[in-house]
Amino acid sequence: PDGGSHIELTSQPTPGATNGVLSVNGIASTSFNIYPNPAKEIIRWTNIANDVTLIDINGKVITSCNQCSSMNVSQIAAGVYYLKADENVRMVVVQY
Repeated sequence: PDGGSHIELTSQPTPGATNGVLSVNGIASTSFNIYPNPAKEIIRWTNIANDVTLIDINGKVITSCNQCSSMNVSQIAAGVYYLKADENVRMVVVQY
């Protein structure tokens, strides 16, 4: 409705697990980790990703980067966000 970019996030069951994981297009991977989490200034992840997007809980795109391994979140409002890197999605908490 506000004309901004949005990404739909869904919960998909993980084979062999008793709980679901957040994924995009039903693809999830455990090879992608975010630290520190919660974060106040910079979030980093374990692998350089081609396309990284920070998404709020409503699906609105907050910021993105390409070929990066970190993101500055110091100017982003405190809250729960999702970080999508290539086809991996993880929850990240930004706090003051």
